[in-house]
Amino acid sequence: MSLAIEASNVTGDRAKIVVRRTVFRRGGLFDSGQYSDTFDMTLRREEGAWKVADSDRYWADCWESSKGCP
Repeated sequence: MSLAIEASNVTGDRAKIVVRRTVFRRGGLFDSGQYSDTFDMTLRREEGAWKVADSDRYWADCWESSKGCP
């Protein structure tokens, strides 16, 4: 799988980004073996570092924790 930022919009200490996810797998005779889709994420800047505030996919509860994710 690969993730790539398709678009971003930064306003102050918040950013909205569109992420493209491409999944690779073994394909069949008429199958390319990959597919892509997009989802939105919201980031916030805290103490100079960007952190995930919200996501349509790939959410982890530790993102809301003041300690962050391990």
